[in-house]
Amino acid sequence: MAMTLDPATKVFTINQADLTLVQGTLYSADTDALRKEMMLLLASEPYIWMPDSFNHNTEVVVAGVTYARTLTTLNGYSYTFSPDAQWSVRLEGSNNDFWDIEAGFLNQNQVQVIPTNSAGLIVNEGQSLGQADLDNIADAVADEALAGHTTAGTLGKAIIDIEADTTSIEGKIDIIDTNVDALPTAADNADAVWDEPIDDHLAAGSTGSWLKNKVLTVAKYLGLS
Repeated sequence: MAMTLDPATKVFTINQADLTLVQGTLYSADTDALRKEMMLLLASEPYIWMPDSFNHNTEVVVAGVTYARTLTTLNGYSYTFSPDAQWSVRLEGSNNDFWDIEAGFLNQNQVQVIPTNSAGLIVNEGQSLGQADLDNIADAVADEALAGHTTAGTLGKAIIDIEADTTSIEGKIDIIDTNVDALPTAADNADAVWDEPIDDHLAAGSTGSWLKNKVLTVAKYLGLS
């Protein structure tokens, strides 16, 4: 289903089916493509009488760097993302105000709208550096082989050193574990108590002293009987 426009409310409805699935419930919206679709709608016979919906400043090359286009909403238009459900859309390809709830440009519902605006948003090989590009850069950094970064003072070398220290500590723990005798069982402890010489524990008030005196007394009594 293509984008629709309600002339009475000036609401553009942008449908999930027209967006690009990133993963799960996350979609991306090419805002330049949305701009062109709005232009086609307003140029069609049912809507040709309506005022412009946006102001567009195209990409600009400054000192060899291509800066991204900008889109600003005009004349009371606003945007609704459909269906009204729990999914997310990331706005890419321009600095824009499609996400601005406070200004009334976005009709908020359950859809999470994610802007990628940046004061330094530039275009690389014909594509703007949006969130997807930043995600790819982060993945590339995380997947980089540590072996290629061994210069002293660098983050890669610091991580290698930490890994080496951790491995060394784990090895020492393993050695300690192999040299520690197994802990005695409950039965071992019980046997040790019953086999303990009573004469080694005759201090006044001790259990050994009490047992010896009682046992002796009973033994004498039984012998006399």
